[in-house]
Amino acid sequence: MAGGRDNRARLGVAAGAIAGFSYAITILCGRNLAEAHLNVATVLSIRFGISGVVLMLLCVVRRASPVPVRSEWRGIFLLGALGYMIESSFFFAALSRGSAAAVTLLF
Repeated sequence: MAGGRDNRARLGVAAGAIAGFSYAITILCGRNLAEAHLNVATVLSIRFGISGVVLMLLCVVRRASPVPVRSEWRGIFLLGALGYMIESSFFFAALSRGSAAAVTLLF
């Protein structure tokens, strides 16, 4: 039983480290893409496209269904379309008005 908890703790630490690294990469890539004068729609399309492919690969590796159950669709749509999409759009739009460091503090 204790071994299972240790593995879950390690997995949690690894997931937190990967999330922090991903956040840093988002800032660096976002700044570089903004400096290249790409518009927000292009940057977000690239970002969400790569994320979708990575998530599909994770589902294949875990042998999990990539399709959510019927009762989850509305919540997924609301979180993605109304929550994260709006926040990301504001983040990348703000990069044209300020430095990546200042924008990151706001978001």
